[in-house]
Amino acid sequence: MAEQSKGSLGPRKFGGSLKQDHIGFLRHFNQYAEYCNWDDDAKLRAWPLFLEKTAITWFRALEDRDKNNINALEAAFRDRFGTQNKWILEGDLMDLKQNRQSVAVYATKVRNLCTRLEKNENETLVAFIQGLKPDLKARVMVENPDNINVAERKAKLLEACELIEKPSKPKKKRCYSSSSSSSSSSSSESSTDEEDEKEVKRNRQRKKQKGKADKDKAIQFMGRMLVDEQKYAIEERQREQQRHEATCKEYEAKLTEMRRQLLNQKKRIMNMEIREESLENNFPTQMGGCYDSHVCYPYGYGEFGMQTSQ
Repeated sequence: MAEQSKGSLGPRKFGGSLKQDHIGFLRHFNQYAEYCNWDDDAKLRAWPLFLEKTAITWFRALEDRDKNNINALEAAFRDRFGTQNKWILEGDLMDLKQNRQSVAVYATKVRNLCTRLEKNENETLVAFIQGLKPDLKARVMVENPDNINVAERKAKLLEACELIEKPSKPKKKRCYSSSSSSSSSSSSESSTDEEDEKEVKRNRQRKKQKGKADKDKAIQFMGRMLVDEQKYAIEERQREQQRHEATCKEYEAKLTEMRRQLLNQKKRIMNMEIREESLENNFPTQMGGCYDSHVCYPYGYGEFGMQTSQ
């Protein structure tokens, strides 16, 4: 059972078609290999088991040096299935516009394309803003967001505000008259007109209720967005504080290490000075003579060359 459950977590087979995400396959494969505690040799053995169609044909045609090195194999895989689709995906990203889509759906599509193209955060943010509706695009750009997550929250908030402010347009009701109505009496015509007026009033009432419900939903959504915005700001401040504390600790550790090194260097210098002083004091005795008035005499002779008594 454990083996079956582990096998079900593996990535789907990659065939090399344009619709398949080669970067997503690589990430899933590496995560699964890490979960299974595979080393590089195990990865190389398992690699062809997750390929099919065009991809397995490409793998079999590879040189042995690429098949026997996991880094070279991944590089060749990225080059083969990333480069051939790059310009097609770049065109899809350039043509992608929000139009009538919601901000959430549009942002998901932008993220998927940018992930497949291995875009960085700044490039993903630019692509997201470029495809927004003109009114949303201008208002989001004024906010100067740092990344796509911030830009998406701003766009969703503006979208909710537009939904609240936008008046509902009543649809025109078509009136169908039967052939017999032309020959009906005046009393029947008046009763029909009254019924039509009542129906119009009921329709107006339903539209008002629907518009009010839509506005209430938009207000609730806007409230949730504001709460999320506040939570994000608090979390961002906490992350910034944690980064600051980590940086301070790192600097403190470096300063402590520098102080320790300086102290050790000072101790070494003091020890060297002590050794030099001891060598200077013991030098004449070690040579077999005596030290007097900065003059060294051989052992057993005095100042005037006279032999001294031992």
